[in-house]
Amino acid sequence: RPPLRTDDTTMGPGIRIQPLGGIGRFGANSMIVEDCVAHAALVIDCGVRLTTDEPFGFDVALADLWPLSRLHSELWGYMVTHAHEDHVGAVGHTFEHLGAPIHARAFTANIARGKLAEYGIEGRAVKTAAPWPETVQTGPFTVGFLPISHSIPESSGLVIDTPAGRVIHSGDFKI
Repeated sequence: RPPLRTDDTTMGPGIRIQPLGGIGRFGANSMIVEDCVAHAALVIDCGVRLTTDEPFGFDVALADLWPLSRLHSELWGYMVTHAHEDHVGAVGHTFEHLGAPIHARAFTANIARGKLAEYGIEGRAVKTAAPWPETVQTGPFTVGFLPISHSIPESSGLVIDTPAGRVIHSGDFKI
C-alpha cells in the first residue's frame, strides 16, 4: 500500500479527504471532505497562520484554497471545530468567494459572525449547531459536533455521515 499523500488522499470507497493547510506546520487549518458518489463537499475549519517569518512582510497566511475551485462537487458548508484563529480566522477572507453556510457550536459561531462582520458581511450564514447527539443536515451530509476537551470553550470533533461512509474528525483536543 502506498504512503498517504497530504495533497489528495482517498480514504475509502467514494470519500476523498484533502488537507489544504495545517499539515507540517502550525496554523491555517483547513480540509476538504468530499463524497465522490454524491458529488458533495464540506470544508472543515478555515483558519489563518500567524507568522512573522514570511519573506514578504505579511503577518497572516491562509491555507491554499485553490483546490476548492477545482472541485467537481457542490460545496455544502464549512464545519468549524473551535474558535482558535488557526481554525476560524479565515472565514471572513473566503466566505464571499465560496458562499457556503458556516456551522459551529455557539461560542465558535459568534466568533465566526465577528470575522464576517470585519468584511461587512452579515452573519446570517452562520448556523449554530447543538452538541452531539444532535446533528446538522446539509446536502447529503449529516454532521454531529462531538464535544471534546481543549483550551477554548465548546471545541468539537466531527462525526460526518455521507452516502459513501462515515468520517470521524478528531478536532484539536487536550487531555
